[in-house]
Amino acid sequence: MDVVLKKCRHLILVLAITPLLCFCGSNHYDPNTESGRRALIDDANTYLSSGQCQLAYNSISQLYGTTNQTEEVQLIMSSTYACFGGFNMLTVASNLIGANNYFTSLAKSEKSTVGDNHISSLYSAADVLTNSTTALSGANRSASVNNYLVFIEAGIVGAILSTYGKGDSSGTKTQAISYSVPRAANDLSTVDACALAASLSIIEDSFNYSSLSDSSTASLVSSLNSACVAAGLASCTVINKDRTKCTGLPADLPSSQASGVVGAINADW
Repeated sequence: MDVVLKKCRHLILVLAITPLLCFCGSNHYDPNTESGRRALIDDANTYLSSGQCQLAYNSISQLYGTTNQTEEVQLIMSSTYACFGGFNMLTVASNLIGANNYFTSLAKSEKSTVGDNHISSLYSAADVLTNSTTALSGANRSASVNNYLVFIEAGIVGAILSTYGKGDSSGTKTQAISYSVPRAANDLSTVDACALAASLSIIEDSFNYSSLSDSSTASLVSSLNSACVAAGLASCTVINKDRTKCTGLPADLPSSQASGVVGAINADW
């Protein structure tokens, strides 16, 4: 079995391990006690393992953003938002193995359509891991957080491509994607175009500071970097990493970078 699946299963066990004890409801737990915190974490993991996103959120939100927040809580909160986004880490990782076209594989992995809120939910999942974009450099995050962020950002790429390129069941593009500066009709929104480019940058940067060493993820990063080079950039890491920074104006560098990346992806996908 490919090492990436082992890595993913390890991460998912951390995020979704079944608790040894059964608790009736998170509202009865005191987050200021060790047993209460553990119960909330265990409940959230159990709910995530069965796809009950809202119940997982109700549990872990009692710890996230408080003095009781830990890296484990951070990862679970990110996983909760990812749950709302239809994200499945094993699906993404499995589809990367032996992929002929990584954009097709990502679009196949993260099915999304206009109005399903998958993209916005995955944005929230990424924001949790980057501390609301204050930790955009992989050097400011732990290896565990970078491991998971690689796949969350891959999910973002897949969701955007699936939505705008109308990927079919195999992830194949059925509609061209584009982004011009200034924006033209039928283009990606400025935020989503900026996010698509930023995701490529964050994936490469996070991978460099992760403990991932499998060939499938490494090949994904290499393929994405080829798209960035095709867009006229030295590498993906030089791209703006904040999806909110694009203004859509001709003189705006992040918007110009996004335009080039979207065009390169469209040509390669």
